[in-house]
Amino acid sequence: ARQPIGPYFYGYHPTDFYHMQVRGAESCLFVDQTVPATDYVAQIDTFVAATEDQTGNYRYGLAFRVSGNDYYALVISPLSQTWQVLKSQPGCIRLVTEGAVTTLRGNQSGLRDRLAVVANGPEFALFINGELVTQLVDGDYTAGNIGFFIGTLDQPYIHIHFDTVKVWSLPDNVPPSQVTPANNDTYPRDSALCGG
Repeated sequence: ARQPIGPYFYGYHPTDFYHMQVRGAESCLFVDQTVPATDYVAQIDTFVAATEDQTGNYRYGLAFRVSGNDYYALVISPLSQTWQVLKSQPGCIRLVTEGAVTTLRGNQSGLRDRLAVVANGPEFALFINGELVTQLVDGDYTAGNIGFFIGTLDQPYIHIHFDTVKVWSLPDNVPPSQVTPANNDTYPRDSALCGG
């Protein structure tokens, strides 16, 4: 997009970054990028370019297994130093699991955070700045693209940049690992689907 579309603005800053912007509290936007692999390692570098104030919370990150409006997302919130795994389902976005991480740098201007996922069938291993933050199994979405996700929560404006994006195909013979099954009933907090 070369100009904002309502509260949303997204696209490339040639040749430097992919950027996404949202105006309005409790709003979110995601875009997807085609990935030719079924099972993959995906990694992005991302940082906060601008916010309207220093106290409102927001989240942003890496979406994976994207197919239409179905996807998972590993998102970070640098103000609260927390991460979440979200699952977009018909009619809502569900919180799957969450935790704290002490290595987030995104609230310092221009410093990048690196998010990565190993997606092997229904198994996922999720990393932030090289630290494994969670592993889970969820068989609902076992194929799909990657993408970017941003959400304002109570922050009225955010502008996020996505820098280096790398995707590697997993070999066909990667064995299944022992990871923790997702329990969607543990975190029953749902939010509305993204409006963008």
